[in-house]
Amino acid sequence: MIIFQYIVLGVTYLGLGLGYLPGLRMNRATIAFVGAACLGSVNNLLKYYQQKIQC
Repeated sequence: MIIFQYIVLGVTYLGLGLGYLPGLRMNRATIAFVGAACLGSVNNLLKYYQQKIQC
């Protein structure tokens, strides 16, 4: 289950690394913010499903 968090983290780092390209619509700060929001939501979804499985 933790692999999903690593995927989000990897995609965020990739976006930060490519954030200098002029074709992107988001700058590096926006990429970091979206990555943090996605990581938080993935974490909450995983906690929800783990609680659901245990019941």
